[in-house]
Amino acid sequence: MKNSKVIQMVNKEDEAKRLFSGHVQSIAFNLTLSRNMIEALQAARDWGFPNIGGGRPSPWNTLGRSTNGACQFYKMMEGLLRRGLIIRHAPDLNKDGHQIWNGKKLIVLSKAGELVCDLLVEAGLLPAKQPKKKARKKS
Repeated sequence: MKNSKVIQMVNKEDEAKRLFSGHVQSIAFNLTLSRNMIEALQAARDWGFPNIGGGRPSPWNTLGRSTNGACQFYKMMEGLLRRGLIIRHAPDLNKDGHQIWNGKKLIVLSKAGELVCDLLVEAGLLPAKQPKKKARKKS
């Protein structure tokens, strides 16, 4: 079972790479991203989706409001998928067929998405990714 999930992950990364390559080669490398798309890439990089922000405000909630609701949000995410910058994993389903969240990130950056984020950091459009804080050992 675990091997099939690893194979699925590799296949999705290969698909994202193919989409990014096709996008870049078809238009002489013109990668246009809206401010909201850049914010979504940052949210995927720093938080994943969905997240449990530990009491912190979620950038996904802000994006939903700034993009005029769910319809625009999903169109924006589809644009990032078409460009091969993010990978969307299917949610797990319970025995009744309802979606469940078990801690798995449903939207993550592809390798191309990570590289684009690095370029956006260099351009000053995104802050550098902050290293995760290590939990302090109790003495």
